[in-house]
Amino acid sequence: MIEPGDFKTDFAGRSAKESRRNISDYDKTAGKNIHGLRQLSGHQPGNPELAAEAMIQITENSLEPPLRLLLGSDAYLHANRRIELAQIDIENWKSLTMTTDY
Repeated sequence: MIEPGDFKTDFAGRSAKESRRNISDYDKTAGKNIHGLRQLSGHQPGNPELAAEAMIQITENSLEPPLRLLLGSDAYLHANRRIELAQIDIENWKSLTMTTDY
């Protein structure tokens, strides 16, 4: 699985389509997401050419490729944060987890 971060492509720019109709009920959800995309456009840290090279490298040169390949420093940071949060949940619910064996 390729798990990319944000790469400087047109994804967050002119190719990001949005409705012309604004529904205020969605301002805090979809509206926030659209605003974030606009802010991100042109400022993504990832280089798409280097990502393509990494994908080629992993497919051509690795006998045992990883199950997950993170691409980009932001992908690395987000993945580690998800791991930290999962570890907190695991420890917080350990006592209940351990009650389900015979």
